[in-house]
Amino acid sequence: MPNGGSVLMKQLSASCSPPNVSFRQLGNLHIATEPNRTYGMHDLALLFMLPSITTLTVDLAALNRTEEQRSAPIEAIWRCCSRSSTIQELNLERCGLPAPWISAMVTSCEVLKHFHHEHYYWDVDAAYYAHIFQALTIHQETLSYVRTNEINGCKVDAAHQSDPAEPLSFEHFRSLTHLDIPLFNFASRTQHCSVDRLLPPSLRVLTLDVRSAREGFSDNFFMSLADAAHRHLPRLKSIEVICRIEEYREDGYLPLHFCHLRRVFASYGIELSYFLEFVQCEFKAAYMGHLLANMRLS
Repeated sequence: MPNGGSVLMKQLSASCSPPNVSFRQLGNLHIATEPNRTYGMHDLALLFMLPSITTLTVDLAALNRTEEQRSAPIEAIWRCCSRSSTIQELNLERCGLPAPWISAMVTSCEVLKHFHHEHYYWDVDAAYYAHIFQALTIHQETLSYVRTNEINGCKVDAAHQSDPAEPLSFEHFRSLTHLDIPLFNFASRTQHCSVDRLLPPSLRVLTLDVRSAREGFSDNFFMSLADAAHRHLPRLKSIEVICRIEEYREDGYLPLHFCHLRRVFASYGIELSYFLEFVQCEFKAAYMGHLLANMRLS
């Protein structure tokens, strides 16, 4: 319901509990939040209370100035009880919400199978992803699709983050077939965990977002991934690597020996694809030739 979010939220707020007959059969909803909305983000909890809804897409969800200054934690104002919503597919497009809000939405779902989260939140670090990951673990038996990643175009500062306390492990997500996540949740400048303990054997498609200034050399990770794929990931068929380049810097490192890696993965029946994305409009075209010349493609 693009551009009709305020109308819908007003009707939901005015309806009795449980929602009136107009919303009882509503199963699939797409709502775009407006900058001049008359409702608060906590009112989105009303959508999670709809009795028949299974798919919810929220576009451009973000706190306004008043909500940002509110001292009450999300747990105190989010009205949907944990594990009570019928939503099975949750899509948060162009999301600007802090991690606790996203976690509240995730934990409100009784059985979540599909989670798509594309964010532009400015204050993102390792703790942001860890907070969301902790909420997702309550659905580790049912989630088949997880995407939590940043929109292309995030500012340079996002690449200079502190290393995560420990890598995220999806090992126990037994139904997971598609995973899209920044690489630094698995491998950072200072630590590399065995891939055997990070990914489930059910995984079929893996997409990794790579920023060389953030992870440093990632050759070792991908070679470890190739070994793990051969021994522990029998269903893995596709790996996509998205190299996001903010600017050329002498001490940055572009992964990897891609042609060699493609041959290694192909020998195990896995297709490896890689893409370059230039994420800043300030990127100087004069840097491009030097940067690409330094890629080790053979």
